[in-house]
Order: sequence, then structure tokens, then C-alpha cells
Amino acid sequence: MTDRRESLPAPRASALVANLRRLGGRWSSTSHAGSGITARATRAAHAAVVPLLDTASAAVLTGTVVAAVDSWWRFAGERDPKLGQVVAVFGLYVAAGALFGCVIHMGLALEREIHLRLAARSTRLALAARLAFAALAGGGLVWSTTFRVFAISRMHAGAFAKYGPFIVVAAFCLGAMLLGSTAAWANRALRAGRRLGPLFVGVIAIAVAGALVYVDLTVYVALYSRIHTLLEAIACVLVFTTAGVVVHSRKIGRVLIGLRAVGVTSLAWLLLLTTNGAARERLERSLRPVWLQPIYAGRMLSRAQSLEELSRPPGEEGEKLAGISRLEERFDIRNTTLEPAWSAPFDEPAPLKQRLQAARRSPAPYNIAIFYVDTLRYDVAADPQSMPNLSEFNRQSLHFKKAYAAGSDTVRSVPALTGGSLAAEPDRSVDFLEVARRRGWHRTLVIPQSADEFLDKELPGFGFDERVRVDDYPSVRTDVWGYGADQPSAGKVVDRSLEWMKQNKDGKFLLWSFHFDQHNWRELNDTHVADVARRHGMPEGPGMRRYAAVARGIDAEFGRFLRGLDDLGLRDKTIVVFLSDHGEGVGRDGFWVHSIFLWEDLLRVPLAIRVPGMRPKVIEEPVSLMDLAPTLARWFDPNVPTSSYHGEDLLSYAVGGRPKRRLPLLIRSGDRESTLRIGVIEPAGDWKLLIQLESGLPELYKLTTADPDGENTADDAPQETMTLLNELVRSPIFPRPDPKQLAGAAPKPGGGA
Repeated sequence: MTDRRESLPAPRASALVANLRRLGGRWSSTSHAGSGITARATRAAHAAVVPLLDTASAAVLTGTVVAAVDSWWRFAGERDPKLGQVVAVFGLYVAAGALFGCVIHMGLALEREIHLRLAARSTRLALAARLAFAALAGGGLVWSTTFRVFAISRMHAGAFAKYGPFIVVAAFCLGAMLLGSTAAWANRALRAGRRLGPLFVGVIAIAVAGALVYVDLTVYVALYSRIHTLLEAIACVLVFTTAGVVVHSRKIGRVLIGLRAVGVTSLAWLLLLTTNGAARERLERSLRPVWLQPIYAGRMLSRAQSLEELSRPPGEEGEKLAGISRLEERFDIRNTTLEPAWSAPFDEPAPLKQRLQAARRSPAPYNIAIFYVDTLRYDVAADPQSMPNLSEFNRQSLHFKKAYAAGSDTVRSVPALTGGSLAAEPDRSVDFLEVARRRGWHRTLVIPQSADEFLDKELPGFGFDERVRVDDYPSVRTDVWGYGADQPSAGKVVDRSLEWMKQNKDGKFLLWSFHFDQHNWRELNDTHVADVARRHGMPEGPGMRRYAAVARGIDAEFGRFLRGLDDLGLRDKTIVVFLSDHGEGVGRDGFWVHSIFLWEDLLRVPLAIRVPGMRPKVIEEPVSLMDLAPTLARWFDPNVPTSSYHGEDLLSYAVGGRPKRRLPLLIRSGDRESTLRIGVIEPAGDWKLLIQLESGLPELYKLTTADPDGENTADDAPQETMTLLNELVRSPIFPRPDPKQLAGAAPKPGGGA
């Protein structure tokens, strides 16, 4: 039998083998080509995604550090944050870090593309472009804040006022260039295996960031929002740069994989919050208590709120603060028109009117002497050890133990005090200073120079026929405006006040003796404060001890003022009013000054009125400094119209038979640029409701507790919250689309708050 393999012609077998080999070669070649395409696609995806993950990871690490500082600060401040709140803070900053990481990545990608294109032409040109990019970022970070700060600072003249903003911006440009160059060097050093130098640089950067955070959270907390934002931003840039060097070093093996996993997770979390309304609502609910403290998470929520506000469409609703819109939606508020009672005249029974007229009747018109102490808290004023002369004066007077300022700073408190109104456009004709002018009282203001300079710019309507200035800082200084006067002035103000009254005692006058030492309690000369403390047996030291010592010095001058009035024979001819315009934080929650908040320490002030021949009386009911306007105006003009006053006649508390207070007490606070909080105190004085305008969240406080501002009980007392909220949203201080909205305008269809 013949073998078939042997019968096959040799040439055909060779051809078959050759064809198979050619087929295999084509397949192999095709496979290699496909692998190359896949590899290139993989490398392209890697080049696009990995830098984003690295940048997002560095940004999330920075956000985590900030969240840790925020939570630690709350625990250190004994705010006792709940675990869910702390987790929510970290969730907020992980999302914020991912978002900012994406933004920073796009900026860095643009810079990298420009650098590569220019490097192909010239290495020096590429380096110059990179430095210019860093300088632009650094200058852009501080440009707006720097020029704004110089515009409102004490420096109004001179070369530094003219060129200072540009010098500061240039310094930050150089700093950004140095930081960028240092980060690039540290990256190269780490890749080359050198770690000591980059480690040292990182430690320095973190130390500087920590110092900035400490200053940010302890010095003038919440008062200068732009400066605080700048300090926070610089600290975050330093932390981000350090984290970025570590992430981009490629020398940390598995840790790098973990960091990139963090980047992926954070981007997924950001996507979830962006697309899922329920997740956003749950996070927002957990973060509501965070709004109440000016720490980092609260600021971040404020920025998010501002972005939301900018995204709203134009028109009536778009003009509102986003927080107010949320408030109206959350509580189903349909009617925010002005309540007609706020523009109604006094409804005084006839017997009360007669008693008031009889109490004001005198053989000759009374003079009015106002002893005004800027920034004096009620608790210090009520302490006989701190202010014994005032304590004795209270026993001779109508002593209002629960007097509230209408605002927690001078700019908001004084116009309401003299005008008796918080309307957007108050009626200036019923301001008691204007009523005194019309009726022939000579109006004189004795005031320290720094205070007069401040009021001349901030309250130009604070008008007098004569202004007597006293020095409270050396003439060679030009940087004092509002704050910074270090020379005591209380004695000089009393000297000039007594001298003026001696020369004008035969006429009828309104004298305003303006005392500013308490406002400058931190800046006053240390030797003077120590001498006052020793002379009057006051404890020496910082904080409240120093504040009380300064108050004791003013009280001594008040006693001399009263004795001088007696010596001039003016006691029986002069009504004396002692008051302050607001209090002071003195370290509460790191806040040492005033404004921004509506705490009792900032709102409750001393108020006492001594009227010749009138029996003294202690009034326990809450009153407002706005009540002073109709009270004094009626001494100048018994028939002054009362429909523009939001206060009441304080004399009615003395004569008896007064009806229930017709309107609640309104309060508000803010910074130099805008109102931040509004509030209402019920006439009985048991509850205070506040609304932070950015968040739209109501805060309810029980005023009869040991710490009236310690616990927000809005969720625990819904009935009281809604009752006071009803009054606040229909009051003159609630923001509306049209400030000129008339009382009684048609409300929106539906229910009402």
C-alpha cells in the first residue's frame, strides 16, 4: 500500500507551508498593530485622567485639613458638635475639594500646554511664561481685597495710600512665583531621591499655614470678611502646594494608589451631590448648625449660597437673597408685606395722654444732657464695683434694666436711637435732633477727634449746631480712624462739656457728651489703664478686667460731670440721660469687638433718665433705644407726629396706666457693606428670634436662661418660632424685593406665615 504523503508532489507541499506562514505573519502583524493602538489609547487616557486625580487628591487633602481644623475648633470652643455634623463637614469639604481640584486642574493643564508650546521655541520663554502664570494667580488672589482694604482703611493720604495697593499686589505676585518655583524644585528633588530639602520646605509651608489659620480664627473674628477669606485662601494654597508635591512625587508607591482612589471617590461624591437633590438636602440639614459659627464650614456654606444667589434668574424673586427664598419656602411664608401697625400713630388712651402731658409740664423748658458711652455692656455698667457713680445715678432715675440697642454697632444703632425708626427711608423730620433744632434748642456735641472723624464719614446726618473736638491721639499720626486712638479722652470731654454749659447755662440746650474710651479699651495707653485700675481698686489684667477698668475710669468722670452740673445750678433745669449704643464681645467665641452678631452682650446696654422732680423707678420690661426718640422729641415738641416712630414713649413706664407694648423690639447687625442678621424680641422679653440672611435659618433663644445665646431652640419650640417669625417677616427690617413697598399691599395668594 502506497503512503499518500509520499505520493504528494513536493512543490505543492512547499507552497502550502509558505501560504500558512504568510497567513500567520499577517495575523501577527495585525495583532501587534491592534495592541499598539490600545496602548496609545491607554496612555492617552492615563495622561488625561491621572493628573486630574492627582490634583483632585491634593485638593481633597487640603479640604480634609480645613475640615479637621473646623471640627477641632468647635470642640475646643465647647460647642459640642454632634458626630453627624462633623461627618457632614468633612463631606462638604471633600466635595468642595473635588470641585476646586477640577478647576485647578484645568488651569494647570492650560499652563502646561502653553509651557510645552513655548518650550519648543525657547526654554527661557517657557520659564518666563510659567513665572508669569504664577504671578497672575497670586496677584489675582489679592487684587480685589487689597484695593478694598486700602479704600476703607485709616490711610487716606500720602504716598503709601497711593502706591500701597500696588506694592502689596506686587509682593504677592513675587510670593506666588517663589512658591511655584519652590514646588517645582521640590518635585524634581523627590524624583531624584532627595527628600530632606523638600521635607524642610513642606514643614515651613505647613507652619506658615498654621500661623495664618490661628490669626484668621482669633484676630477680629468675622469682622473683616475679605481679610479672613484672604488668610484662609493663602493657608489653603500653602497646604495644597505641599500636598501636590507629595502626590506628584511618584515615590510613595501604594500610598499614591490610595490617594488616587481618594480622587476617584471624591469626584464620584461631587457628582452625586450635583445630580441628587435628596443627597444635597440631607447634607444641608446636617450642616444647619454650622451656619451659626464663623468657622470654615460656615464660610464655605456662605460661598455656596452666594453662588446659588448669582445663579438665580433676574426679576423680583431673583433679587432676593437665596437664604430668604429658602426661608419662605421652608416655612410656607406667603405674606411678607409690611404690617400697617408699623406706620400707625401711637394709640394712647386719653388718661395716659393727660398724665404724660402733666409729667412734662414745667415752669421753663428743660435742658437735655446726654452722657453717651460708646461700646459699654450692660453687665459691666450694672456692676457697682465697676461703675459706682452710675449705680447711684440709677437709683435717682428711671432705670431701664432691659434696654436693647437696635443694632450691634454704632452705624446701625445711633440713627435708630435718634430717629426712632428702622424704616429703609426714615422720616428725618421726627429725629429728636431735628425736632430740637426746629424748636430752638442749641445742639452741641463734645466728642473725641477719632470718633468725630469716624461719624463724619459714616453718619453725616448726625447733625449739631456746634461740635467741640478734643484730642485723643497725637497730631503727628495719620492712621487713626474709628479705632486706634490711644490717649484717654473722658476727662477732656467732661472738662469741655462743663465749660460749655457754664457759658450757655442761661439758654436752652441739648448737650451730647460723647465718650469713646470704652470703644478704644484695647488701644488705650497701658499705663493709663493700669493707673485707673490701681487708683480705684480694680483687678488688673487683659480681657474683661481691662474692659472693666476702662469703664471705671469713665464712671469716675461721670461722677465729676454730675457734680459739675450741680455746681452750675443746672440740676433742676436739666434732664440727664445715660446710655450706650451697643456692647462688646470681649472674647466670646473668639469675637472681641462688636457688630456681626446679635448676642445679649452686644445688644443690652445701660439706659437711665433722670428727670427733675420725677420719682425714680426701676423698669423691668424690655425697651428699645428707639424709644428714646419719641421720649425726647415730645419734650421739645408735645405735638410731634408719632406715626413714623417704631419706639414708644419711655415716660409712659413712669406715669402708669400704659397699655401693652404695641410693637416688638427689632434688632439687626452687619458688616461695613451689608446687613447680615435681623431679629425680633417679644415684648415680654422671654424669647429672641434671629435670622441669618445668608442661610435663611431661624434661631430661637430663651432669654431667661443663664446663657441666653447658648442654645438655639427653634426646632424644640416651633410655636414660638412661628409666632415671632410672623412678626419679623412683616416688619420694616425684613428684606423685600422693593424697599419702598407700601403697607397693606396685596399679599401673594395663599396662606401666610
